[in-house]
Amino acid sequence: MKAGDRMIDEFIDEYGRRLYFLCLKLERDPLRAEELYQETWLKVLKGIGTYNSQQSFYPWLTKICVNTYRSMLKKRAFESLFSEFRSSEQKDYVLESAEYAKEDSAREELLEALGSLDRRKRMIVVLHYYEGYSTREIAELAGVKEGTVKSRLHAAREELRRELRDE
Repeated sequence: MKAGDRMIDEFIDEYGRRLYFLCLKLERDPLRAEELYQETWLKVLKGIGTYNSQQSFYPWLTKICVNTYRSMLKKRAFESLFSEFRSSEQKDYVLESAEYAKEDSAREELLEALGSLDRRKRMIVVLHYYEGYSTREIAELAGVKEGTVKSRLHAAREELRRELRDE
């Protein structure tokens, strides 16, 4: 085993669970979350030489995950143009994770409301409230202006309030 492989294994041990739950919050579908998780680690493996060990690893990992997520969304949007030619056997999957298995109805309602947001707003909410990033940091991670992050965050909060009020 090479030193780089050992380092990756250590990063997976330390950050793997947290990354997986980030992927679940972004994707909602466990199969897609798993795909995002695997793709993120593949990109980490390929790009580990560019990682600056003087900086914290998790923000670098999060940026790779967010960029991978955005790429996957673009690819899906393109593929949807040809969806009539593909199988229509896609099903929605119920989140099957210990984190979501608790019978906390308020939490379930919040997760359901979060799932109703469009993917761009959901990504910003997850990064801000679940991962603790500032609007400036999210702007850097997502490759958009900070004002865009702020407006999407505001709109997402309003949508979540309406959704939760209706329930």
